[in-house]
Amino acid sequence: MVGFRAGDEDKINVICNILTSILNRSYMYNQMEQLCKDILVVLGKRGQEFIDKIEENEQDPVKLALVLGVKAQEESYNELKNMLEEYPILQYRMELFSKHIFCNSKTVFEELMRHKEKLKWQIMRIYRNRNMIVHNGEHMPYLEIVLGNLHYYVDAMFDVLIEYYHMGIANNRIIFYDIEKEEILYWENLGLDEKGKKVEEKEITQENYKKLLFNEYEGNSVKNVVKQAINEIKNKKNEKEE
Repeated sequence: MVGFRAGDEDKINVICNILTSILNRSYMYNQMEQLCKDILVVLGKRGQEFIDKIEENEQDPVKLALVLGVKAQEESYNELKNMLEEYPILQYRMELFSKHIFCNSKTVFEELMRHKEKLKWQIMRIYRNRNMIVHNGEHMPYLEIVLGNLHYYVDAMFDVLIEYYHMGIANNRIIFYDIEKEEILYWENLGLDEKGKKVEEKEITQENYKKLLFNEYEGNSVKNVVKQAINEIKNKKNEKEE
């Protein structure tokens, strides 16, 4: 499936690089999507009304990122934080992104690098357990966690492949190359220098926040189409009931 190139001796490192690029591609968007869902669960209709008035023609996770990452949205940020007065954990998660991760392009880059390193550790854990099982039938005590991570990583890889197949690109090697190329371009957008050692701080603004926070990623395109179709069916059903 991965499609190793000639000369790829250390295949586990090739797999690590591909998987971390795939998972980092959607990491920030997924974080915003989950936080948005959690906020809407506790605030219900009031929360949705708040999200709806933020920015037209954008998905909810993108709207939330705008509130948390752009200084010009401070009034909206404070309003949402006050709405969550009874939910300190959600307030903490908001503040974590607003004050520590979404400060500027450098802090975004550093968070993505931390996530990338954690992914590598987890993949190597999976690989070590695989070797232990194959060679002597043993495994480390946290096997269930490892299997859960493996399941998630495989799902993420298939999601990406299906998305590219849907666009008419069926060569896995080309797909993985494109993802890695886009990741390198993203680092450059975040301000990484030519030597890959220093990141210039860029302010996150209304004009560039989607590029700096998500690299323009707005969810799996195939899943978005399915979600849109489901929502249209639900809306039609609600209209009939009314």
